[in-house]
Amino acid sequence: MAVHQRGQIQRAIWTERRDAALRMEQLAGDTGGETWSIRGLEELADTFRRVAEQIRSSYTLGYYSDAPPGRHQLRVEIPGRSLTLRSRHLVVTD
Repeated sequence: MAVHQRGQIQRAIWTERRDAALRMEQLAGDTGGETWSIRGLEELADTFRRVAEQIRSSYTLGYYSDAPPGRHQLRVEIPGRSLTLRSRHLVVTD
């Protein structure tokens, strides 16, 4: 009986961790962020290095429009540069 209960507990923990990871990925996607998975503490230093590099090379672009409220499409072009654009999904309603 104890083995069966331990299996149920392990499945519940695995399900909870999987659901938490999915929620974090959704939050990151909605806010323009990124998630990284690490398998152990030895990968932590490299992950911190990548985060620090992204912070050092990030820019913020703001936009204000007199157009009526609603969804507006923006296009950002930077000629001759290979860049990654990440943005949060923002819907403003009045």
